[in-house]
Order: sequence, then structure tokens, then C-alpha cells
Amino acid sequence: MKISFITPKPPYNGFSYFKIPSLGGLYLGTILKNEGHDVRVYDEKLKLDLSGLDDFILSSDFVGISILSANANRGYELADRIRELNPKTKILFGGVHATALPEEAAEHGDHVVLGEAELVISDIINGNITDTIVPGIKPNLNELPFVDFSLLENKEKMTVLPISTSRGCPYNCNFCYSTSLYGPKIRSRSGDNIFEEIKLRHEQGYDNFFFSDDNTPANRDFKRFLENIINADFKIKWHAESEISVAKDEEMLRLIKESNCGNLQIGLESIDQKSLDSYNKRQNVEEVEYYLRRLNEYKIPVHGMFMINDKDNKKTILDTVKFALKNKLTSIHFTILSPFPGTGLYETLDNAKKILTKYWNWFDGSHAVYAADSRKEMQKNLEYGFKQFYSIKNTLKDLFKLDIEYFKVKLVGYFYSRIKLREWRRTNKPFLKTLSD
Repeated sequence: MKISFITPKPPYNGFSYFKIPSLGGLYLGTILKNEGHDVRVYDEKLKLDLSGLDDFILSSDFVGISILSANANRGYELADRIRELNPKTKILFGGVHATALPEEAAEHGDHVVLGEAELVISDIINGNITDTIVPGIKPNLNELPFVDFSLLENKEKMTVLPISTSRGCPYNCNFCYSTSLYGPKIRSRSGDNIFEEIKLRHEQGYDNFFFSDDNTPANRDFKRFLENIINADFKIKWHAESEISVAKDEEMLRLIKESNCGNLQIGLESIDQKSLDSYNKRQNVEEVEYYLRRLNEYKIPVHGMFMINDKDNKKTILDTVKFALKNKLTSIHFTILSPFPGTGLYETLDNAKKILTKYWNWFDGSHAVYAADSRKEMQKNLEYGFKQFYSIKNTLKDLFKLDIEYFKVKLVGYFYSRIKLREWRRTNKPFLKTLSD
């Protein structure tokens, strides 16, 4: 059979500095290619525009579309056009938004997989499963094939190669959908299994990797992987998301440093304890500062991620920027707290009738979609936070202190943040109008 997998682009992507494809369609495509099917994988983040659907997609027997909330409407649009142009093509939806709202996705497709699809995809394609809504099955991650990136259209546009080492998260923060998609238990690939994939990618000429897990160092065998990397003397750089308590482990810090970590991307979320508690974020600000000092001692770059909520104001945002500078965060990113379907926050706010719209394009962390009285201030605070951290003043301070790496990151951040903020304002005039109504 001829099969296409598509990851649509959202209308606005605030994380687009690095071109990193999603792995879901690639895993499924690799499984089906190994079974003899003709497969192509499309990710619009890689400077692809599928508005003009190509002949392969339109002649496919199956098209799988993976959606988050922000790209759900784009996914539905593509599905409807494919069905219109080739009614014989079957459409399969997956991803966190489809898992959270399967009946909605089913209006645009033939099948919707809830959760993980690797162990059910073959039966769907072969007709052994005919149900519209299909519960996924959690696989043993060590038994999954290594992704075949040759299936990926425009793969030369990748700036960093993604690798998944684990799934699941035990923390259950109320704004995060990881638990609803993958479950509360961490399932990990072995250190040797990860190393074998890195070895393959290194032989293929790749040397810059992003571990696309929610909390990569939580993998109990990650130390063994890092030891293998160090012993093999691979000249690679890697980046990963992490929880702040990674800094508890002295040996882990040493291995992270020695294995050439480009940065750890850590969801600090807020420096206000009440906000952290409301998110069910099990950390306190004093602990966070202590752990950041430990990371600084090992000279491990940290990208701090913060969320702006309806209790924030100009002062709290400025305090957050000062906190980031004081604790030597290499870079930071602000988002607006968003009630994504599939999260506890969505359920709470939806039941209280506080979500102001279900226009999914705006569920991307850059639009305030709840708390009517505070929406305008949240939008202003988002822009204010970026401009305060990535300011000429802070950039020149790093230069005068001869902190060249910090200087380079802030210089790039200065120009990039201004470009993205201008792009956001240009493409969001209808949304901005709602703030004035």
C-alpha cells in the first residue's frame, strides 16, 4: 500500500528557531516500510507547504495526520481536502489533541488512535481493526525500530536530529498533557539501545541531537548511555528537556558535562510559589536556586522556560527576568499558560466556563484564551518578558564581562525575539482585535 504521514504546521510557531521534525509519523512509517509498504513522511515545520498536495499524498491508500491543538485545524483542513480529491483514501488521526478529543477528530477521518499507535498501526492498515476510535497500546521502547529518516521529505532542512529515549511522566503537572498521552510511569530505552542509535546516526554524519522526551535524565539508564558516549569519544552535541532536580545527582552532572551537553531545557514555570503550587509543580523556589547553582558550577547551559498566568504583572515578569540573570540562565522562553485539551487545567477551566474560545489555532502558548479580565495584560507581559531579558543592555553586559557564549546567545535572542514578535503581531490581527472588543 501507499501510505503518507503528515505533521501539519501551526499558524504561528514560537519554537521554530530549530527545525526538528516530529517522531510519531516517522516511527509508524518505519514500521510500515519494514513490512513492505511504500511510505513517505511530511513535516511542514521543515519548510514544507502542503497547501498544494502532491501526487503521492493524493494517491495514498492511507494518510496519517498527527495533531497538537495548535495545528489541529490545519490537520482537519488537509484531511478534508484529501477526502474531497480522493474519496478512497482513508484518514487516520493521532497525537495528543486527537487523543483528548477523538470524536472531534473522527469527523474528519476514518480512524483515531488514542495514545501510542506503534502496536496497532499494522492492524489498522491491513484491515484487521475497523473501529473508528482505536485505543493505543504502550510498546516496549527497546523493541521499536530505529527511525528511518530517509522517509522524511525535506530532511535536509533538519537543523537538529531528534531521538526519543523515554515516554511517560510521574509528575502530572496540571498544564501538561504528557501523562494523558503516555501515562504516569516512565518507560525507558536502555542505555545500550540509545547508544546503538547514536552510533548509527554518527556513522550517517549527524552530530547534533535533541532528545525529545519530557525529562530525558529521568531515564534510569541514561548514565550508562552518557558513559558510552564519553568512552567512544564521539564528537557530538546534545540537548534535552529536563526536570530541575537532575542537579541532585553529582555523577549525572559530571556525565552531562563531559558528554558535551549543548543545553538542558528546564521548565521552571514561575518564581511565585503560589503559581507553582497551583500547577501541581512539586518544587519550591529556594530549591530551584540551589539546583541552578549546582548546574552553573558544572558550566551546564540552562534554557529556562517560564509561563505567564493571569496573576502576573509587569513587576512579576521583571522579577522573573532578574531571577534568570542572577542565576545565569543562558537563555529563556516565555509562554502564556494555555489550557490544552487532555490536561487537568483544561478540565478545570472548561467546567468553570472560563475558556473563552475553542479556536484551536490560538492554543499554542502565545495567545491568552482564558481569564477575560487579564488577557490583554498577559499578552503585554509576554512581549515585555522577552524584550527585558534579550535587551541590548543585558547583551552588552555579557560582552563586557567576556562571557562570550552568553553574549552570542543573547545577541541571537535579541534579533530573533524581535523578528518573532513582529511576525506574531502581523499574523494575529484578528486575535488582537478580540483584546479590544
